[in-house]
Amino acid sequence: MSTEPRKALMASRLAATMDRRRRIRKTVRYLEAQLEVQPDVRLSLDELADVACLSPYHFIRLYHHAVGETPQATVRRVKLRAAHHRLIVDRNASVTMVALDTGYDNAQAFARAYRRQFGAPPSIRASATDRRAAVDVSAIVFPRMRPCTRQIGSLADPWVAFDELVGHLTLQGLPKSSERLLAVLSPDSAFTHACVLDSANTREPLPLARQAVGGGWHACLRGLPQEVWHRAQHDFHLAALRCEDRPLLLYYLNDPSYRLDDEQRIELFVPLRPDAAVDEIARAFPLTTTAGAIAA
Repeated sequence: MSTEPRKALMASRLAATMDRRRRIRKTVRYLEAQLEVQPDVRLSLDELADVACLSPYHFIRLYHHAVGETPQATVRRVKLRAAHHRLIVDRNASVTMVALDTGYDNAQAFARAYRRQFGAPPSIRASATDRRAAVDVSAIVFPRMRPCTRQIGSLADPWVAFDELVGHLTLQGLPKSSERLLAVLSPDSAFTHACVLDSANTREPLPLARQAVGGGWHACLRGLPQEVWHRAQHDFHLAALRCEDRPLLLYYLNDPSYRLDDEQRIELFVPLRPDAAVDEIARAFPLTTTAGAIAA
């Protein structure tokens, strides 16, 4: 096939891949919003397929490929997570009350599903975790990298940039393990670039620009996004050691496009002052050589 027709074909395939990601992401956000307002709502397959503007047959296939489970499994899992959270924060709520409010016909069916997901009966209530303890913090030398990038500044939705990057990987037939996504943020935490890190599975260079990122000591904060950002804004040692004029790096440990807010896991890399001595950094944070963004 000559160059121009091949380019047109690849552009068409890329657009289709990006569109599929957008449809599934829209559905995930929809079910998350519906279940947050009404935990016992019954979301039918037809309703979710309509949100994605797909037939039920194609919707199930695309959803399972993207998310790794069926839509019905996601709904059940999200309902149980909400119930789990309620049992932790509301000590006055009985198991039977939570079961009925979650949409189960009786406490026995709820208890069986709860045990399968969490490995313990709902009668054993976990304690709420302290915000600081929920974030793992260390210091690491982040190597200088030149990942493929897509500028976000001109796009209304940052996920459009990530959709394009992942779309290129999909067209190469690469496994989801190759989707190593990194965001570059300005010093004031605004998204500027979406990046995909190189993988051993990549067969040919991606047709995208590259940008140098990283280099030098960084604090690595790992956990749920909201907890990580809270720690980054309030950590005394980080405030003293942070280099204020360098960009932040945000690595996604799972694909945020299809993850509910309380299921996302990130590593936030905050650059440290170049004049900070290693012993000063070590007094503030444990030193490490391992992080998801740096793994081969």
